[in-house]
Amino acid sequence: MAVIVKVESEAATDMVRGLSVTIPKATARGTFNLARRSAKNLRESAKAAGIRPWRGKLLSKAGIRADKISKFVYHVKMPYYGSYLDSMRTHYVALRRGRLITQWAFKKLGRTTGGVIVSAHPFIQTAFLKTVRSAKRIVEKELNRTIRRKGRR
Repeated sequence: MAVIVKVESEAATDMVRGLSVTIPKATARGTFNLARRSAKNLRESAKAAGIRPWRGKLLSKAGIRADKISKFVYHVKMPYYGSYLDSMRTHYVALRRGRLITQWAFKKLGRTTGGVIVSAHPFIQTAFLKTVRSAKRIVEKELNRTIRRKGRR
């Protein structure tokens, strides 16, 4: 005896059609979330490395931030002095009027004459490694969220 099974596949076909449109968008959102997480890791790593608010906008959301370049390309913007703080050699800086470091030396050390020796505060590499470890999870989370949403419609 033969058994005939009839399957209405319109709902499944519509769902797959919808996924072909929404998966690239979800990938773009996941990539942007990864760039935002990278910016946050950089700010946290800079604070952990000993960089304090004397460095202007570096520690704020306006200083280190994720930005869109083109349709599926995102990057992290950081003020130029952030990379200098990360990689400079130890050197002597004379304390002269008008410099931010002179104000810092007066507040922290109580002097405005002479000079100070400054050194690097490496923070970029640690933030990069932390971002790389979580990259797959961040993008997959957005993709899975999109697939679950499409399955309910």
